[in-house]
Parts: sequence; structure tokens; C-alpha cells
Amino acid sequence: MLPNPSNFLASVRAHSASRSMDRESYNPLGSIRDEVKMAIKNNKTFTIKGSYPGVRRSLLKRGWVEKIHVAYRDRLSNEMKKFQSYSVTELVRLLHNKDISEICRRLIKSKLLINHQVDLYWSTNYEPFRECSDKVKQTLINRIRRAEFAYTSKQGLCEAAKRSFWCQIPGVAQLNHPRSYALIKNTHGDTEDFIGDFNVTAAMSMLKWVKINSDSGQVKIVSPAGKIPVKIFDFAVMECYKFIKKSRHEEFVTLKICFHLLKAR
Repeated sequence: MLPNPSNFLASVRAHSASRSMDRESYNPLGSIRDEVKMAIKNNKTFTIKGSYPGVRRSLLKRGWVEKIHVAYRDRLSNEMKKFQSYSVTELVRLLHNKDISEICRRLIKSKLLINHQVDLYWSTNYEPFRECSDKVKQTLINRIRRAEFAYTSKQGLCEAAKRSFWCQIPGVAQLNHPRSYALIKNTHGDTEDFIGDFNVTAAMSMLKWVKINSDSGQVKIVSPAGKIPVKIFDFAVMECYKFIKKSRHEEFVTLKICFHLLKAR
């Protein structure tokens, strides 16, 4: 009489599980090393720099093995900080302690990956592009490589908007966008342009307010109880005057006249 297939499979699985448990007990390092080799073979190794517990849990649940990133800024647990300097042999001896066995297993796996470039790098900055060489393998990184024209960053988006006129085709492709500024601390920043445009915008808004209220008569433009000095109005008029002069390219005419006067001397 043939055995019941379901009972037979259950007995085989139980026997296999018991064998793995026996091996785990007498050769835990071998079992961990096999797990790491399998992760390398299946391209399931990763490093996380920063605090991303949700990402880490999801990857570990799917059989990925972590190469722990250790830096002075990393928020590691007290046990992790304590045992990270231990050797693999010392960590294996601590596996019998149930309170720290899981931490020791993670550290052992990480140390076995010490010379291995991971398959996935999750970070808060662009350091993975320096740490992971494309000559070794194409490591997946949770960011796009930084470039001057990279539209995935705010600065790159500003640069892309500035150069959009190269990509415009009348009647085919056109991009409408507000004026953008890259407020960075170097010579390539747009801080001065931002301040100038801000002054012009404020000046225009003030003159429009004066014009509208002067025509409607709802609000007194000049009042003894007013809190805005007249010099602010003069400043607004001067800013608009300079803006109009610049728009008409009259500053080049002024420079040309000055040049001829100096030459005549």
C-alpha cells in the first residue's frame, strides 16, 4: 500500500527542518555563510544609510541580507554599538544568548559582506555613487546621479527651466514656467537677481495700490496718521524707473554716450 502523498511530504519537510536545526546547532557559522552566499547569488544584498526601519523590515522579510553601514552619525542600538567591533569568531560564541543572538547574526552577515559591493544602496545623500563603482556592478541606488541638469533636485530644476528655450519648437513644444532662482552660496547663485526682482515686484505692487486707491478714492493716499514714509514711495518709483530703462536697453545707450564723452576728452 502506497503512503499518503501529503503525509509523505510533511514527513520530508519535518526531516529537512530537523536536519537544518541540527546543523544550526553544531555549525551556526556555516549556516549563516550559506545564507549570505545565497543572497549574493540572488543579488539580494543591501545597505541602508540613515533611519529607514520600514525599508529595512521589508527587505529582510523578503530574504535580503544587510551590509550594515557603520558611521558616527548612524543611530545604532546600544548592543549594535557594543558588538560591532567584535570579530566573527567572538560573535559566533555569543549566538547561544537568545537576547543578543539576532543582533550577532546580523553583524556576522554584515562582516561576511565586508568585501562585497551590495546590490541595493539606500541613502540620504549622494555618497553611494562614490562608494559603489559601476566597474564592479550596477548597484541600485535610491537616487538619480547628481548632475547640473538633473531635474530631480531643486537646483537642477531651476537650471532645466533656464535652458528650456533650447527645447522649444514653435507650435510643437513649449514650456511655460515661473521665474526660478537657485539660492546657493557660490558665484553661480541667483541671489542678487532674486533680490532685484523682489524689489521690482514690491515696487510695482505698491504703485498699483496707489493708482487703484487714488482712482477709487476709497482710501486716503496721504494721511497725517500714515505709517509708511514718503521715501518708500520714492524708492518704488525709482525701482520701476530702472526696470523700464533696463527693459528698453537704455543703459547701453547711456554707456555709449559716456564712452564718446571720454573719447572726446
